[in-house]
Amino acid sequence: MNKLSTHFLDNLNEEGIDLSTYIEPLFLCRWNGIHSINGRSSHEIVEIHSKNTLLNKYSNTNLFDNDLNPQLDLNRWIDLISQDYDFNSKPFINDNFEIERIK
Repeated sequence: MNKLSTHFLDNLNEEGIDLSTYIEPLFLCRWNGIHSINGRSSHEIVEIHSKNTLLNKYSNTNLFDNDLNPQLDLNRWIDLISQDYDFNSKPFINDNFEIERIK
């Protein structure tokens, strides 16, 4: 398994970011979104993660707390969307966090 940099923008170069070498599902993660009137949005934190890198980095936070509502359980969502080879999902949004599968 390749090591996935969660700070991919630090190493941005002219060639861009090549995710084709990663076998496991990858997710675009965004925190603290600000949405404007014209439909544009920006986020305070934007990272790309596999499930393992997300767990490693945020295991000490409440991100992966089990939720009584299965629709809001991040663990359940990641497991379900990771098994879908023809994924076409909308982002999972909970509070100030958004995640969507990109590979």
